[in-house]
Amino acid sequence: MSGSKTTEFKDSFEVIRVNNINFSSLNSLRPVGLLCLWLFAPSLVAAEKPSVKPKIEVEHRFLNMTHLEDEEGQFAFSASKVNISNVFASFNYEQWDLNWRDVNKLPATLSDGNKKPVEVMHSLSLGGRYMTRLNEQQLWLSGLGVSMTYEKQTDDSLSMNAYSMIIHKLQDGWSIVYGGTVSYHPVQTRVLPIAGFSYRLKQPLGWSGTLGFPRSYIGYGLSPQWQISTGLVYNTVLAKLAKDSVIQADGYGEIKAWQSDIAVTYQPQKNWSIQTSLRYSAVYEFTTYNSNGNRQDSFNMSPAWGAAVSARYQF
Repeated sequence: MSGSKTTEFKDSFEVIRVNNINFSSLNSLRPVGLLCLWLFAPSLVAAEKPSVKPKIEVEHRFLNMTHLEDEEGQFAFSASKVNISNVFASFNYEQWDLNWRDVNKLPATLSDGNKKPVEVMHSLSLGGRYMTRLNEQQLWLSGLGVSMTYEKQTDDSLSMNAYSMIIHKLQDGWSIVYGGTVSYHPVQTRVLPIAGFSYRLKQPLGWSGTLGFPRSYIGYGLSPQWQISTGLVYNTVLAKLAKDSVIQADGYGEIKAWQSDIAVTYQPQKNWSIQTSLRYSAVYEFTTYNSNGNRQDSFNMSPAWGAAVSARYQF
């Protein structure tokens, strides 16, 4: 097999996560009609084979002050994340710090007027994957993962997931992804299809992009070192609340948001890069569930903007 053929699918293992969305959180995604479009790969086609050496990614981001629509009381958050991965496995830890104002003006279903609803959230995830080439045009990828997202205790926060997909290289830089995923969480279990398209992903020069769900984007490489992009992503987080939570004691909280972004990436060398981005959440919803996983209340947030900076290093 020629060298050009053996190097078509570099970093294809990264299909299990896109822009802070991983399979452990897919239990809260709802299918639309008979088909959901998915595109998990930030890189389906590139220049090297995946490496067994670890890659480290760190990120810090924040969301500016926002408030509940038609309500008073405000909150903002910052989040920090570290991810360590290679071709076989990945480990991720993330922490959210929430800042509240005018707590006494929040609805009674979120606060008792004195205590802040949530101050700190944590997330841990561990995943393993297997990738093999079926032929010169197709790659098969499957994996298993576990995760926990929680406020204080980890009881009843465990989420499990499995996925299997085919990455099929088409002509003229196009690729298609199709398969399925199943995920379990104490609140809900989901079985969903995977389908999406990509064009020249991770190519250093010229146009590239994806069309799918939960993320679509278009990018342009100005040079081998500088790239710009803009896109739209659907983010969801489903977390276990504390036993003494004023929102729902021993219950769950879920955040769902549509977020657009504009990003600039600088890659001075092959093995490391940094990225900065501006983000805007036009649709932001918070839903609560009781300890049995039954839906209780739902709140819409006002649009808010934020920013992020991240760095990646490949050993």
